[in-house]
Amino acid sequence: MKKSPLLLTAILVASATHVSAQESNFSYSYLEISADALVFDDDIHVGNVRYSGVAGASVSGSLQFSDNVFVRLGGSYLSNDGHGTELSNSVGGLGLGAAFANGDATDLIVQAGMVTSEAEVCVRSGLCYKEDETGLALGAGVRHMATENFEIGGGISYADLGDFGDGVAVSVRGAWWFNESASLFLGTSLNDNSDVGVEFGFRYSFVR
Repeated sequence: MKKSPLLLTAILVASATHVSAQESNFSYSYLEISADALVFDDDIHVGNVRYSGVAGASVSGSLQFSDNVFVRLGGSYLSNDGHGTELSNSVGGLGLGAAFANGDATDLIVQAGMVTSEAEVCVRSGLCYKEDETGLALGAGVRHMATENFEIGGGISYADLGDFGDGVAVSVRGAWWFNESASLFLGTSLNDNSDVGVEFGFRYSFVR
């Protein structure tokens, strides 16, 4: 199973670089940062403390090295604490993707790569319990420039994290472009545990 992400990403790159396709409408060379929150469908209890969610930040970057293919690196850290306890989760990912133009204002995107997740729980005694897993991540999505300044998009993702289990999430995002490089975005997601995520951030795209 550990060889699968490498095999899938190799197939993705080989396929993308051999397809005669129109250059993507959007640039996939960018840096972005966001404030994030995740609201649990079912509260998590740490001792007598009940947590309904976590919040934090994420940073990611992408480099497009052909008309359609890009590499992406990102990470996030979410946490919550109270009454001498703490709950946190950090996630990092590295993957390859391909974006193909569908008309003059829409891109279709596929991605595959590796993702690692580390969960930590600290209790009042000062003891902390930590677990981490690494696995496969797959995704597909769409980006569409609805007006000259407003972009809307969405996607579906899958992750298999070993003992942490596997899961599917769907997401939507809207972005307001101030110029051809800078935009503010707001997005939300829903996973198959019915947990709801929210993000608000800034992206700087490097014009090709």
